[in-house]
Amino acid sequence: MEKAVARKIILIILAIFVVLGFISSFFSSDKTSNVPSPNTGGTQEGTKTNFAVGDKITVDNVDYVVNEVFTLPVVGSEYANKEADGIFVIVSIEIKNNKNNEIFLTSGDFKLKDSQGRTYNADASAGFYLDTMGYKSFMFKQLGAGLSTKGEIVFDVPKDDTGLVLEISGEGIFSGSKNVVIGDVANLK
Repeated sequence: MEKAVARKIILIILAIFVVLGFISSFFSSDKTSNVPSPNTGGTQEGTKTNFAVGDKITVDNVDYVVNEVFTLPVVGSEYANKEADGIFVIVSIEIKNNKNNEIFLTSGDFKLKDSQGRTYNADASAGFYLDTMGYKSFMFKQLGAGLSTKGEIVFDVPKDDTGLVLEISGEGIFSGSKNVVIGDVANLK
């Protein structure tokens, strides 16, 4: 009986993540045509700026640093896990809230785009399983004014994908976005 209740709770939580992902996608504008070439790190293209892994980026008075990017074919434990349809790209990121109020972080603030103009949303259910491995996903996180946090975002992409760029958006509908050049899946750990 307890297992059935736990499964229902997990399914409800996953359903909430999916709904919030749809809502986040609805309110974010499609900027695919502005996706910069991954070979132009540090240059401006329109209102966007490309950055490299390790660079500090500020969007809407919030600082972001992508510390590491790696891949895994499966996330979770031996008892509960999720296998990637392609390969999971995990982005390890640090965030500092420089605002005077708390902010609400979700994985919907991040999108992965590739050289073919395809967009990948964070995989909320894979993030849940990643948490069971000792990582910390940004499914739903409140971050108080002046505080910092670290965590991971999970994307499921083709194993041979190239030209990956992480797009970081601010929390407002009219917020800007900035890009971190990730590169090709084959070159990730």
